[in-house]
Amino acid sequence: MSQQREKEDRPEILVLADDLTGALEAGAAFAQRGIKGQVALLKAPRTSSRVLVVDTETRHLSHKDAARRVENIAKSENARLIYKKTDSTLRGNIRAELEALSLLGPVLYVPAYPQLGRTLRDGCLLVHGIPVEHTPFALDPLHPVRNGNIAVLLAGTKNITIFGENSEEAIEAAARDWIEKGGIAAGPSSLLHAASKALAPECAPVAFPTVRRALVVSGSRHQRSQEQIAAASCVLEKWGWRVFCAPSEHQGDPLAFAVRFGEDVKSTVESDHFDTIIVFGGDTAFALLKAMHIDMVEPIGEVLPGIPVSLLPDKTIMITKAGGFGDSDLLFQLHERLTHELP
Repeated sequence: MSQQREKEDRPEILVLADDLTGALEAGAAFAQRGIKGQVALLKAPRTSSRVLVVDTETRHLSHKDAARRVENIAKSENARLIYKKTDSTLRGNIRAELEALSLLGPVLYVPAYPQLGRTLRDGCLLVHGIPVEHTPFALDPLHPVRNGNIAVLLAGTKNITIFGENSEEAIEAAARDWIEKGGIAAGPSSLLHAASKALAPECAPVAFPTVRRALVVSGSRHQRSQEQIAAASCVLEKWGWRVFCAPSEHQGDPLAFAVRFGEDVKSTVESDHFDTIIVFGGDTAFALLKAMHIDMVEPIGEVLPGIPVSLLPDKTIMITKAGGFGDSDLLFQLHERLTHELP
C-alpha cells in the first residue's frame, strides 16, 4: 500500500529549472493547456500533480554543486519524463547539469526557441539573428556568455544529443517522440510548449485573473527591462500601478543584494494593497518569495511568450520574466490583456 501511494505521489513529468523565472515559465507551458502542476522552490515535495517543476537555484552554484543537486532531485523523483529547463541564452551551469543527467540516461538537448527569437546557425545560438556573444547577455554580471557554439559548450561530454533544428514543426516532432519514449530532455521552454500541445491538443483558452493595482518590481540590470519601465513611466500612475526598482549600480555581492532587495519589496507589498506583483529578474523573484516565506506557487499560463502568470498562496497574482525578455512596450501589453477594461 505504501509503495502504491509513493508511486501515486510521483509526478509524470519532472522539470528542473535553475532559477525561478525559468521554473514559472515551465509550469505555465503546461498550465496554458489545462495540465495542472506545481512550482516548488529548492525542494521536490510529494505531489499528486501530473507536473512538478522544481526551482533548483543552481545557476549561481559551482559546477560540482549544481550537478550534484540536479542529479539528486532527478533520482529521488524517478519520473517517466524528466526535463532540464535551461536558460535560452546559455547562462548558468548547462554543461555540468546536462552531464550529470546523462549519467542517468541519454539526454536530448533542444537549444532553439524560435518563438522568442532563439535559433541556431551552424551550431551557434543566435538571439534575433545576432550571435548571443554579441548581445547584452555577454555582459551579464554573473554569467557572461562568451561563446554561443553549442558543440564547444558540450565538448567532451557523452550521451547528450544536440537537436539542431529551428522550426516549431521539428520541435513538436521531437516532443512527441520524447513523450512516447520517455527519458530525459533539455532546453528552454520550446520543447515544453510542444509537449503540452501533444499531451492536450484540445484545450480551452486560459482565463487570466484581472489586474487592478500592480507593483512593478525590477531587480534586473538588463537594458531591455529598463526600456520597458521607461516606456510606460508616463502612464503608470494613471493606471494605479507603482514601480519599485533596484538602483542601476550597487556595490558588493549581487546575490546578497538580491536578498536585501527582496526584503525591501516585501515591506512595500505589505504597506499597500497590491493585487499583482510584476517581477523582472529571477534572482529578485526568488528573493521576494523567500522573504514572504513562500515555497510553492500555482502556474496559470503565459500571457505573452516567456511571460508566465502565477498565483501565490494568498491569491496575489505574480507575473515574472527574465530580464531580457519581452518587447519594449511589454507593460502596455500586460495592461491591455489583464485589466479587462471595456473599450
